[in-house]
This record gives sequence, structure tokens and C-alpha cells, in this order.
Amino acid sequence: MLEQAEPPRQLRADMLRFARGLTHEFNNTLASIQGFAEIAASLAADDSPMQSRALQNILRGCEHAEAAIRTARIMAGRVECRLVPLYLVQTVQVWLDERRDTLPERVRVSLIVGDTSGEDVAAQSSCQSGHHALLQVPGDSQLLGLALDALWDNALHALSDGGEIVVNVSSRDDGAVVALEVLDTGSGMTADVLAACADPYFTTRESEGAKGLGLSLARGIAWLHNGNFFVESSPEKGTMVRLLLPRSDRTAGSEIATYRVDAGIR
Repeated sequence: MLEQAEPPRQLRADMLRFARGLTHEFNNTLASIQGFAEIAASLAADDSPMQSRALQNILRGCEHAEAAIRTARIMAGRVECRLVPLYLVQTVQVWLDERRDTLPERVRVSLIVGDTSGEDVAAQSSCQSGHHALLQVPGDSQLLGLALDALWDNALHALSDGGEIVVNVSSRDDGAVVALEVLDTGSGMTADVLAACADPYFTTRESEGAKGLGLSLARGIAWLHNGNFFVESSPEKGTMVRLLLPRSDRTAGSEIATYRVDAGIR
């Protein structure tokens, strides 16, 4: 398979710095618009329904813009990240169970837990013992859920004719790193598409209303966790997206840190 290259460190830092500055300026402007619109809405005359509707439309537009800013801030590493030790297998299992009922009929999904030697471990076994204890990461469960949502949507869209999604959790580098991989047997990507697939707003599905933020969001979340993000794909051979996260030695449930970070510039 072809693999997407990570941007050079300085370029990555410059990209994040630009995104942080832009979201900060835009957020301040939006707050001003929203604040004055709320004041105007509270003072709007009851006998002017057109004025009231116009102000409500402005406020709804502000809500959509706020959601877009939050996504951009995550991609730029400018959100609060609450890291606690998580058993990643357990987190992924719960997340998968919530989505099995919505799977298209022709799509199969499986969870594989193992190590780089290829020896698989049953995903249903205790997540707090043995091999699963090695698959503990310092993570923010809400942000990791957003990353999984993005990878899930990306895989499903590649399987319009049916196929299989495999979620693989394994240890790497003698247990120092935990890999979370989402593989699909879909149409895959050409080299040109692969090179741009994690760029913000890049999409091959504009006609379907796709925004092209999924993989860039997942990459930003990986960076927020001091991890890395890779994509491998070939036409007609499917795609694999891999998040590499540092392993945690602390007791699950105890807080490691709550902080705002400049992701990717360490």
C-alpha cells in the first residue's frame, strides 16, 4: 500500500500557528455578531415577524459557525484536553457496540486485539488484565470518540457496495506505543488523493455534501494526544488509517492532566 507522508515538522508548526490565529480572530468577530444579534432579537418589535426571523437566522448561522470553529480548534490543537488512563480496547468495544445496529446490511465489522507478532487476543476478554492492560493510553474519551466517528464515516463511505471494516488495537515498540487502526476493504485511494486526504476541506464527495474535515480532525486529535497519524491506501485494495498513541502506566480512571496544548510543536 501507499502511505501518506507526515508534513515536515516546521511546516506542521506553521500550519497550526496559522490555524490558531485565524480561529482566534474569527471567534472574536463571531462573538460580537452573536452578542449584538441577541440584543437586537430581545428588542425586536412583536409586530415585525420578518425582523424576528432575520435575527433568528443570524443566530442560527452563528451556531453553525461556532461548531466549525470548534472543529478548527481541535485540528489546531487549541482545545482543553483532559487526559486520563483509558483501556483502549474497552473504549473501542463500547463505541463499536453503539454502532452495530446502524450498520448497512452488506457491511461487516470486527475488532481485533493483538500485538505486532500477529497473535490475536479475544476482544471479549477482560480489559483490565493481561495483554489488555498493556493497551492503556492517556486519552480524552470524548475527543477519541470524535476521531473514531471520523474514521468510521470515512470507512463506511468507501464501502458503498459492501465489504468489511476491521478495527485493530495492538501494542508497538515493545509496548511503548498503542496502535489504533481502522481498515476497510473499499475502493481505496489514488496517490494524488492519498497525498491530500487529511487536508482540511479536501473531499472527493462534494456532490454528497461532504465537508472534507474527517481525517484532518482525526489527525488533530492524534496530535493532541502526543501521537501520530498515518494513512495507507491503494486503489481497489482498501484503506487503513492508523493512530499511534503513547502507552500509559497509570491506574485507569486517574486523571493525568487537563491542559490546553500547542499540539504538534513539541
